[in-house]
Amino acid sequence: QVKVLVHTPKDLIGKANNISMVYAHGGAGISGSADLYKPALSLLAKESDMVVFNVDYRLAPETKCPNNILDFYCALKHVIENSASFGIDSQKVGISGESGGGYICFGTMVMLAQRDESHLVRAAFPIIPMLGDYFFSDSMSMTEEERDNAPAM
Repeated sequence: QVKVLVHTPKDLIGKANNISMVYAHGGAGISGSADLYKPALSLLAKESDMVVFNVDYRLAPETKCPNNILDFYCALKHVIENSASFGIDSQKVGISGESGGGYICFGTMVMLAQRDESHLVRAAFPIIPMLGDYFFSDSMSMTEEERDNAPAM
């Protein structure tokens, strides 16, 4: 079970076939929460005239990859499979996230492609995604587990 906050602008309540965005919050995959993004995503929903689903995926180090991506993927699938009850068009669903959420967004795109489900998402907007290993090439910035499993540099 993953908490998902739903931001529906007042003028869209009761309407069908709205566009939507499933969003992964930032925080480098180790911090942040859907609750912290309530103000920003409520504004995004209102200004963009769309329904925004704000996924509170599990964080590292307690959750190992790909489980945080699976949280987001499962939330996305739930939104699409229940689109009518949310008043959204299942053919007009996008995904997005920033920083660690951008990584979650990219990971979900890969998972969708691996499962031949890329058609489920109309657009993807990873924002400043955390993808490189710039900070992880220095063994002093790694966790003990990462150092033990890292190839020799």
